[in-house]
Amino acid sequence: ASVQKPGVKLRFLKIDVLDKFRDQFEPYHGMFGCDLTASAPFHGTLIRIPFRTQEAAKASEISNFLGTPAKALEAISAFRAAAAQCLIFLQHVRKVQFCWIAPEAGPGASPSPVFEVEIVPPAGE
Repeated sequence: ASVQKPGVKLRFLKIDVLDKFRDQFEPYHGMFGCDLTASAPFHGTLIRIPFRTQEAAKASEISNFLGTPAKALEAISAFRAAAAQCLIFLQHVRKVQFCWIAPEAGPGASPSPVFEVEIVPPAGE
């Protein structure tokens, strides 16, 4: 990927993404019930923000953003302060959850929740 061609559109139900793009999709497989081998869609959105070194950030053709645990906690704190207002205006988002997987946890580790906010509809809806 590059700034000019930042990515591709994939039809997950028409191709085997684990076979064709294993490095990109394997981290999501099995996470929160996401089964990339199933024919049924996953009801949710998973966003993975990998941390990288300063050298890797500088060398990237897409972004020089340096993701660090400290920056992640800063972003979570900022979201926490405005979470209720954010969810009120998001029509199809009911819950946002931030989780952490420690680097030493290894493959298959379960994510640990850091912060969660959920909109609960009034009774009768």
